[in-house]
Amino acid sequence: MSHTSGINPIISKPQEPRQRQMIPRRIKAALPRSEIRLENNEYRGILVAINENVAENVNLIENLKELFTNASREMYQATHNRAYMKEITILVPKTWSDAITNIAASSEIFDSANIIVDKPNAEWGDSPYTNQFAPCGKVLVHEWGHLRWGLFDEYATDDKSHFYLNEDRYVEPTRCSRHVSGIALNSDDFTIQCNPNPEKGVLPNKWCRFYPERDVNKQKATGSYMHMNFLDTVTEFCHSNASGDPFSLHNSMAPNQQNIKCSQRSAWDVMSQSPDFIDGNNPPRYVLDTTPDFIIVKTSPLRIVFVLDISGSMSFNNRIGILESLATKFIRYVVPGGHFVGIVEFDSHATVKSNLTEITSSTTREYLVSLIPSYTSGATCIGCGLLSGIQVLESNGQSARGGILLLISDGQENVSPYINTMKPDLISKGVVVDTVALSGNAEDMTYLSLDTRGIAYLDSENEQSTALNDAITATITTRFGGSQPDGNVIDDTSSDYTSDVDRKLVVFTITGLAMPGTWSYNITSNQSQTVEVAVQSEARDGVEPIHIFTKLSDVVITETPPKAAIYVQVNQGYSPILHANVIATVERPTPHASVQVQLLDNGAGTVLDSTKNDGVYSGLFLEFVTATCPNCRYNVKIKVEARDGLVSIPISTSNNGQALSIRPPGPKEESNITVPIDDFDRVDTGGAIQAPVTVSDDDEFPPSRITDLRVTETSYDDQTVKLEWTAPGNDLDKGAADGYDLRYSRNFTTFSHEFMTGEKLTNNHTIEGNLSSPSLFGKTETATIQLPATHENITYFFAIRAYDIANNTAAPSNIISTAIVVATLSDDDFTTESYAPTTEGNFVMSTEDDMDVIATTGTGSESLSTPVIVAASVGGALILALICIGVLVFAKFFYTRQKSIIAPKQPRELQMSYDNTGV
Repeated sequence: MSHTSGINPIISKPQEPRQRQMIPRRIKAALPRSEIRLENNEYRGILVAINENVAENVNLIENLKELFTNASREMYQATHNRAYMKEITILVPKTWSDAITNIAASSEIFDSANIIVDKPNAEWGDSPYTNQFAPCGKVLVHEWGHLRWGLFDEYATDDKSHFYLNEDRYVEPTRCSRHVSGIALNSDDFTIQCNPNPEKGVLPNKWCRFYPERDVNKQKATGSYMHMNFLDTVTEFCHSNASGDPFSLHNSMAPNQQNIKCSQRSAWDVMSQSPDFIDGNNPPRYVLDTTPDFIIVKTSPLRIVFVLDISGSMSFNNRIGILESLATKFIRYVVPGGHFVGIVEFDSHATVKSNLTEITSSTTREYLVSLIPSYTSGATCIGCGLLSGIQVLESNGQSARGGILLLISDGQENVSPYINTMKPDLISKGVVVDTVALSGNAEDMTYLSLDTRGIAYLDSENEQSTALNDAITATITTRFGGSQPDGNVIDDTSSDYTSDVDRKLVVFTITGLAMPGTWSYNITSNQSQTVEVAVQSEARDGVEPIHIFTKLSDVVITETPPKAAIYVQVNQGYSPILHANVIATVERPTPHASVQVQLLDNGAGTVLDSTKNDGVYSGLFLEFVTATCPNCRYNVKIKVEARDGLVSIPISTSNNGQALSIRPPGPKEESNITVPIDDFDRVDTGGAIQAPVTVSDDDEFPPSRITDLRVTETSYDDQTVKLEWTAPGNDLDKGAADGYDLRYSRNFTTFSHEFMTGEKLTNNHTIEGNLSSPSLFGKTETATIQLPATHENITYFFAIRAYDIANNTAAPSNIISTAIVVATLSDDDFTTESYAPTTEGNFVMSTEDDMDVIATTGTGSESLSTPVIVAASVGGALILALICIGVLVFAKFFYTRQKSIIAPKQPRELQMSYDNTGV
């Protein structure tokens, strides 16, 4: 907490904290993942990190080598000789012995790893390697499809999408390719076949699962890795080339996430547009040996060098005083013991104030604090400071690789060497440069951070900005992985209170465990001034900390119109935190006011929040402005709140994101089990965005694409379908669209290729809902549609898109199917276990009384339709009556509604499940 003289700050402990287990916190800011490069068909820069909780185990290292060796071979074949893993670094904990490692880590740190090895957790078990009936390498290739190419799973991810109806009303399992052969069995009893007559068009019960044929002599399918990678015959990703391998041809009708999220595009179609393969990048090349090279490194201490601007302009707005105060706080209280800090200052030339010094005691800290500059003079030679920073990292014969330079400057460089002169040397030496630009007039250092895998920050000098403090703190926190409530007050008379008047700094250090609940502070001053307050906390031993990880889609915006996606991952350990209030505040160039962006975890919208309730919150920032700044930058700050016991973590969930096992799980509960956690506040910095200085006033953004269109009800008697979806925005995810274009078709193939071929539905066709008055983004929309009365058995396909007043139209939604058919009766359809008598003596179905039983008419002679029954002979009716009397004698109770036929035994929600199928 920085302050000037005359301020008296007081901290109050929480009066009424929540009576639940305290969840300690730790701030974890944005950090780039290790950069994976595909060059000449070889993946390099892959970082695998082993968590410090994992005990030393030589066999684990050998198993990892075998895993990635197998995966590299499988990947090479699956990409048709286009890619394999060449260089893999394995980072082991610092507690492991030196005998296991090749060298000490340089730039490799746990939090930037692409792949993490850790103990199982309560939510995911040992995923993604769970259920490893398949060779491990193939599982890893499946996960690589998610990680690298943005592919989605091609198997069913919910209870209602394991089977679907095709254009011919034939029941098919969700699979890719359609050549995957197998059998449908009840997951709770593998002796019962549950889809014996798929041609009848009746979807099976909720326990029914598709089990593939394992015999390689019988199984012909070669695709797909994103579906059943465990099959020995699977060697391909599904493709859309009609003249290619038919046994891995994409199944665009299957209601899986790949089709829903990627508009029916095959895995290969998506892969071919990735930077790895677009425009013919990395064409096939013959490689004799695809075994990777492995480097084993051990975690090493951080080496951080302050590179501080002391030029004359730093006296403006007391920038040098603020810098001095925050650098003092960092060295005294933030950087942990055992790590190294150096200090360089620069004006028209650079001076090394301290070589790398290990933090070993309070004496060491105070020595470094005494070297922090408090004076200003001269011109600005940023390159001089960078050059001296490299020299500090290389002192005593050390390698500069992995060292961190924290560059803070407010001015335009006007003395050589310049940033662009030094950048190649920084990159080649593997030095990370975090930059803080003080004011919008500071030299553009964004690309310097971007190209050296550092983080760029902007302190706009707005009174509400805390960017400088965030940047200094994040440099260390991004690279690391009990008292009773009594209302006591901590003030300047408390032992926990320390003050540094010269550096305008007051610090409260809470010893022991901090009490859970809301803490308050009160600051009194004898003069008007700006005070910055910061809180830092650490996790209690044995309890997983709360992590916040922020990522921006781009830090340099070049597209027109400009937009930036903001992602925030909120976890406790590896468990996602659900229902938090996550707000991004974006500081815009002066004089424009800041903008707040609500980030959501609803699985909807343009920002590709692909999975609901996975702890990843996302939103779009569109409010860029025309400004006079030479390099317009926008500072991003994140606030995460948990209040009133509404926030929780799941302890069980679906298998979204995991590779499918040989034995698919049975039906899931209606809701996941969650555990509430204490209220908390967290802040994080996303860094700075650089954008064009001129922005058009035209409406250039369409509404976002709808990805969750679904059918909730159908009625044959009324010929109606009830649809539901999440409302898009007007400009992508902002506001409300001006209208919906809803269409249907009977031909999936034509409709999926050209949305406009479908029949348009308007408000004249709606019984409920309004297609011309969309709700705000994120709201649930419903519409009940009246379809033409055909009195035929028909499968309809629906899709929707939104448009705005400027006639910008969104891409068509996912396509869903539903069947409006005559109810049927067959010998196999009777059941005596789904019905029970009421207390009045009437006989009712166990499902809701207002439910319409819907099924598809079969083509065989064993099926009778309702009109046929109505026209049955008197003799047939008498026989049917005798049968019913016999059933009553044996206390088996049946009831049928008028115009309906008794349906096969299955839960209510799955009698209609084919109506919910998304294709």
